[in-house]
Amino acid sequence: NWKKKYIHPDLLTKDWELIPYEYENRGIGTDIYCIPVFNKIFCDELLSIADTAPEGETIQEINGEPILVTGWGNTRHANYPTYDIELKTLGLYSVYEAFMNEFIYPLISFIYKEYKHSPLLVSETFIVKYIDDNKSLGCHMDSSLASVNVSLNDRFVGGGTYFPKQKQLIQPKIGYGVIHPGGLSHKHGAKSILKGERYQLVSFCTEDNATEEAAYERVMTNALKNVRKERDNKK
Repeated sequence: NWKKKYIHPDLLTKDWELIPYEYENRGIGTDIYCIPVFNKIFCDELLSIADTAPEGETIQEINGEPILVTGWGNTRHANYPTYDIELKTLGLYSVYEAFMNEFIYPLISFIYKEYKHSPLLVSETFIVKYIDDNKSLGCHMDSSLASVNVSLNDRFVGGGTYFPKQKQLIQPKIGYGVIHPGGLSHKHGAKSILKGERYQLVSFCTEDNATEEAAYERVMTNALKNVRKERDNKK
């Protein structure tokens, strides 16, 4: 089936304790994790589909109706624009969300205990291409509870995702992903590529129909509960 064809065998086990590897800085955990996600077959096939997509906005006839389709471009994110294309445009969003629901969201809930009782997560997922005038991306924070970045190729020199506070420059192998919290605690940027093209599959994971304020309030409430629990255990 498609799971065995494309998904890394370690992720298929759903053994959340053994799958993630946490990056450390001088022996201290960073809350940044590396996980095996896909094999090279998946990455190559996804890129072959993405590379045939148009650039900019085009009118396409779908089921006999003219539809406005947004292809490759850098207009979706105002402050830190990336040259990207959404999986929705490629017709792959639903199947990818099914994958996220079965494998990635439970792993996120395991890694970050404060999200354990979170409502259904959803993601904005897109492919980023670093090339030409879009070789790098300045340090920024993601508007997400957690972000997942999967490396899709290695036909480039340079690059890598840098977390200045955690002092980590991360460049996973093809098919491996990095999971990290969104928000101010994990500002990061993309180092400039020196040669070639770098592709990343990015998912911003947020709560379904929840505002950022509600998500923040829930995290803080859970944190307060943990503090009270630890205090009560010491009595």
